[in-house]
Parts: sequence; structure tokens; C-alpha cells
Amino acid sequence: MSAAALRLQAYRAIFGARVTSYKQWIVIAVVALLFVFMPQLPDNDWQRNAADIPHGLAVYQDPAYIYPPWALLLFFPYYLVTAAGARIVTVLMIGLLAQRRGWSLAQFLSITLAPLFLWTMVLSSADVLVLLIPIILWDIEGRCQPVLRGLGVAILLLKPQVTLFLLLYWLRQLLRQPRQLLLVGVVAVAITLPISMIGSPSLLAQWFANLTHPVAVNLDHWVYNNLSLSYRYGLPFALIVVALAFGGLFLWMRARRQRWSSDDVTSLALTASMLLTPYSANQGAIVPIALHPSWRITLLQYVLVFTFAILNVYAIADDWILLSLVLISIVLAAHRSGVPEKKLTESYAQTN
Repeated sequence: MSAAALRLQAYRAIFGARVTSYKQWIVIAVVALLFVFMPQLPDNDWQRNAADIPHGLAVYQDPAYIYPPWALLLFFPYYLVTAAGARIVTVLMIGLLAQRRGWSLAQFLSITLAPLFLWTMVLSSADVLVLLIPIILWDIEGRCQPVLRGLGVAILLLKPQVTLFLLLYWLRQLLRQPRQLLLVGVVAVAITLPISMIGSPSLLAQWFANLTHPVAVNLDHWVYNNLSLSYRYGLPFALIVVALAFGGLFLWMRARRQRWSSDDVTSLALTASMLLTPYSANQGAIVPIALHPSWRITLLQYVLVFTFAILNVYAIADDWILLSLVLISIVLAAHRSGVPEKKLTESYAQTN
């Protein structure tokens, strides 16, 4: 065998195989560390959302702070690792998801090099972590599953406007397991409620006051960095668009006798929340797309993002871009799989 063929074989062994070996994790770790040097936009998300955490109960004296009270607990690790550390952890979480889902190293790279992911990194955003960590926690089995799921629900409630339909989907999953549903609820309430009642007025009341009396900087973000179809066109129009798009996908999947995976439903639930609720930031857009990693989708992201950016209309097309990329990514994933969900799940379990 020629030297070139040997090198190609080694490349495929590392980048084409599922993430399982220490060599692949070395590559993931190096990629994560490289994001330390990622250029940052002024006033990144870490500075806006985590820098005030040490203020404790006085956090809402900043009228621009609009995260719920339990952010004082759940964002404390985000504060401790600093903005650079948050970027490292975000990449490592994607590596962990790749390992648990049976993805290849090449698929992992297709996410971390995608323009919508790089956008979250220039802001050191917590959005990917807020959405991704609960998805990973939800699938962990064992005696601690209700605790981990309850923690995941509490984390998702940091951004309820983005996670509404995913939370409803998870609730529906647990309706036949009332004991676990109760335990998950107890854990989530234990994390979110006590700290919300502290203070005079309560932190919960202070949070609502900041939400209902937004300052100029937040109003700007809600207008120019908003994926919501309902905000731009009204809820009835947004409902019609989402219903037609999802209905068309359902009919296509049914015609091809494709089984829905949990990632398909999670992706659609997150997308529905982002498009139908009044506000969702672009920093979270990568997650529903990343659940079906593909270099074709990454290249399509570059084409769409740069084309609309050059035309100076990206801000009014981002919702349509998200919807299109999610639908296409699910269709491509269905083409790639070619096997029922049960077999995929068994395969992933054997790998992990």
C-alpha cells in the first residue's frame, strides 16, 4: 500500500470513525483550546449575563439584567470559568454529544466550524450550553436520572422562551411515568423556587419588573437579534408557516416510511419555540441544526449567511434561514440513516 493510501486510511480512522478513542479526544481538546484565541465582539454575552453574578441579590439593580433568579445558581459556573473557559466547555460539550450520539470526528468539526456556531463563540454565549447540557442530561440512565433530568429542566428554564415546546415534549414523555415526573418536578422546583422568593421585593418580582420595563439596550437586542417569526409577522402568520413546514416534513417522512428519532423531535421543538415565541436570539440557532451534523449543511450555512449578509438583509431573513436549515438537515439525516430509529439507538448504545 502506498504512503498516500496509508495516510488516507489513518485520516479516515481518526476523522471518519465514531468518536470513541483518546486520539479523537485529543483533536477535540485541541479544537476547544484554539477557541481561547477567538476574537470577541465588544460587550460579549459573558460580560452582559455573568459578570454581575457576584452582586448576588443586587443583580437586578442593573435594569438590563433579564435572566431569572435561578441564574444566580446555574450561571455561577459560567461566571467562574470566564468567557474563554465558556468557549472551551461549549466545544467539549459538543464533543461529548458527538460521542454519545455515535457521530464521527468529521461531523463534530462540521458543527464547530459552522458560521452559526462561530457567531456564538465571538460572543462567548451560554446559549449552546443552556440548550445542549439538558439534552445530554436527559438521556443519561441510572438511579440519578430524575435528579439529572430535573437539573436539565431547571437549566432550560433559564431560557423558557426558547425551550417551551421542548419542555412540553419531555413532559409528554413522562406522563406514563408519574413517579419520575414527580421527582423531576420536585428537583426543578427545588432549584428554581427558593431563590426566587428571596429578597424584598422578591427576586422573582424584580425579574418581572426588568422584563416588563426593558431598557434601550435590551430593546435593541430584541429587535435586531431576534429569530422570532411571530415578532416580525404576527403569531397567526407564524403558526401557519410553521404548521405548513412541519406538516410537509411529516408527510415526506411518512411517504418514505422514515422513523422519527428523538433528535428530530427535539430539533423541531426548539425551532418551533424560536420561531413562535416573541423573542429568541441568534446565539441559539445552531443547536437544532447541530443535532443533525453534516458538512453539506455547514457549507449551505456559509452560502446563506454570507449571501444575506452581503445583501444586508440577514437580520430580516434569519428566521427563514433557521427554518430552512433545520428542515434540510432532518431530510439529509433521514437519507443518511436508512435504518429504523430502534437500530440507530441500539448502535449508539453499543458504541457508548
